[in-house]
Amino acid sequence: MNKKGGTHFNARDESIFARYLTFCGIGIQNAQLFEMSVQEHIRNQILLKLARGIFEEQQSLERVVHKILIESKALFKCEHICVFIVELPLEDEETRPDAEKVPKHVPASPAKIVLSSGFHIEVNKDDGVRNMSKEEIDKGLLATVAREVIFENRLRNIVSADEEPRLAEDPFTKDMGVRNLMCIPVHDAKNEIIGACLMLNKQLRNFTELDLDRVQVCPCSSRAIPRGIFMRKH
Repeated sequence: MNKKGGTHFNARDESIFARYLTFCGIGIQNAQLFEMSVQEHIRNQILLKLARGIFEEQQSLERVVHKILIESKALFKCEHICVFIVELPLEDEETRPDAEKVPKHVPASPAKIVLSSGFHIEVNKDDGVRNMSKEEIDKGLLATVAREVIFENRLRNIVSADEEPRLAEDPFTKDMGVRNLMCIPVHDAKNEIIGACLMLNKQLRNFTELDLDRVQVCPCSSRAIPRGIFMRKH
């Protein structure tokens, strides 16, 4: 804007500017690639540390989930993470003869889904993982959303609290000041749903495909949970 000398820009100015922008574009692209490689390196280091820790902490469901949430905090750019686990049958169906196995029960509605436990961590604090109360699991809105996502077997992305009027009436999310949330079903190695993960209050913007990818790059996490459930049952 405002070329010096009081004259207007001409074809020569356009040519010089175009060549200059070419070098600028190359520099920006190289900076972006470098930043992406650094982020990928950090993510891989976190995942390796998480994988090592998980396989050392399979004595109980609580310890497995606590380890996953604490070690993976750096992956998620949000304020709160919650994980809900589905109540599984007491008897291990895999140990029964084929003739005695019965089809898995499909709940008639989300309300029929029983959650055995819930866990919450506040990402920006060092308070550790909190085990949710029975009342929070039975009546809380986050648990209700988790049941709905588990029942539908698809993620839900609520970009604004206005989209979910039930938030205003829920006493358990009152102190969280929920602005947005994304809930994703959690599958085991057999692709069966074992729970749901919620991320609340994305920093700066709404949740995107990148956030979904950050959850899905932790396959070791979802495969470690069933082992923890098995240890609880026995």
